[in-house]
Amino acid sequence: MILFFARASMEFFKRYKWPLLSGLLVGFSYIPMPGLFVLFCYSPLWFFARQEKSLKRLFWGGWWTQFLLSLIGFHWIGYTAREYGGFPIWFSTLVLFAFASFVHLYIPLSLVAFGWLRRKWPWSSPLPLITLPLLHSVAERFWPSLFPWHLGYTTLWNRWPIFQLSDWIGFAGISTILLLANAYWLWTLQRGSRVKMGGAILVGLLAFGLLNVIGAWHRPVSTRTTTSSSVKILVVQANIDNADKVMAEKGRGGYQQEITRRFLRLTELGLGEHPDTQLVVWPETAYADSLDQFRLGDFHQQRLIQFFTAHKVALFTGAYSVDPPESERRKSYNGAALFSPQRPLEVEMYHKTHLLMFGEYLPFAETFPILEKWLPFIAGFGRG
Repeated sequence: MILFFARASMEFFKRYKWPLLSGLLVGFSYIPMPGLFVLFCYSPLWFFARQEKSLKRLFWGGWWTQFLLSLIGFHWIGYTAREYGGFPIWFSTLVLFAFASFVHLYIPLSLVAFGWLRRKWPWSSPLPLITLPLLHSVAERFWPSLFPWHLGYTTLWNRWPIFQLSDWIGFAGISTILLLANAYWLWTLQRGSRVKMGGAILVGLLAFGLLNVIGAWHRPVSTRTTTSSSVKILVVQANIDNADKVMAEKGRGGYQQEITRRFLRLTELGLGEHPDTQLVVWPETAYADSLDQFRLGDFHQQRLIQFFTAHKVALFTGAYSVDPPESERRKSYNGAALFSPQRPLEVEMYHKTHLLMFGEYLPFAETFPILEKWLPFIAGFGRG
């Protein structure tokens, strides 16, 4: 039995070694990892796609790539399901594996589309290597996902000046350029002689350097000039346990008031050290209660308003929100609020649009409301 599994494993790695390598390179190229891998992370997968003729094996090669990169890049889904969803560790692990199995299926599907097109219209190089990144880029634009997660944002994290081109083509456009670069490096490795390969590599490096030069030249005007005014901001972060946040969200046991007290105490200390502060910023869900207009007369809300009115400082904070009492089906929201001491009876609210799975909403709960009764400890926020 051991010998059978050893042989099966060796056969598996022999067949899918390139897709697995791509999964590792992509997974370890995203924030906060060093982003150099984005220049060639998909090259092993596309090398596999050039060699493989079977549509079935093309799908599974792409599937293993997306599964591995999703496990690495979205490992926090398991933590979220456990910490905020209240699931046991074995179930949270199953949630992560299920999520990683489907979240980036556009990768294997784009390989299958490539294989099908290649059967219909045999191409000569380098057209197949141009088709692969373009199919990938189009597929990821239309595939439903938790949030946009592609190569372009890595350029911002690494402070490569090419990210400034997002003004013109967006980060999705930058991602497409990087995908084409992945195909280009694979094409250079398939050049015959070392002279041809060296020349192609030099051309690629010069092109990438030129794009960064253009990005550096195109940096926003605000970074090249001195502004006529500025805002002095005090950022306050209290050490609030996740369990305390959940209890405050449910409105239990005075947790809301205690969390607010901690933030006000730290804010007062900060204002004492920086009396010229104009705006105080608290993080997401820092004010664990509603700051909607119809709630501003409540004691807890008045405590906050009176504090910032007395200090004559504006506040931008994460806060909860609820629909007014006359609404047919009252929903709560994870939001942000802006309070100005010049308008103490007006608070501008924003409702979060992209919610975190298991932390802020339960998948399929809108279709099957019974799930909310079975799992009441999971937040069921509405979408903004």
